Amino acid sequence: PECLAGMQGALREIRGSFMEGFSLPDCEEFGIWITGMREELLVRVRWIVNRLVRLNEKRGDVPEALRLLDRALAIDPLDEACHGRKMLLLAENGNFQVALHQYEIYRKILREQVGKEPDPEIEAIREKILASSEKRALPLIPHGPLFADLAFSPEWRPATTLSLEFASEDEEES
Repeated sequence: PECLAGMQGALREIRGSFMEGFSLPDCEEFGIWITGMREELLVRVRWIVNRLVRLNEKRGDVPEALRLLDRALAIDPLDEACHGRKMLLLAENGNFQVALHQYEIYRKILREQVGKEPDPEIEAIREKILASSEKRALPLIPHGPLFADLAFSPEWRPATTLSLEFASEDEEES
């Protein structure tokens, strides 16, 4: 309870990237440090969001879980796991068209900012949502959520993978 309030408060206070807009162009060490700090803080924000979303899902408070996911996406629009989780949550609650719209939002952001297409995990979620929406009814699965068979977990973090790919390219140049 006390920890929960602290996590919610911390999430509310985030206004953007750590030291957003501040740079020291002639100081490479500062650039390396600030990039590392920003990534570390994003990992912490993702952890907080993940915990709060899980808690709200367990409580059945889907609107609050969706609000938290929207907040996380405002902080990091490239968080593929967050987009996927939002798509799943919407679809599991019968909002198939909104879930598919969320996919299109993510696809557009990814194309514009990174020049890539969504990973196969997100494509699998989209395909499962399309198949379920065509049936127009959610099958009742007593031992888990509708999309439990997908190889997707909230801990999966493609944005971190992308930054590691960039780091490995830099190492090759050295």
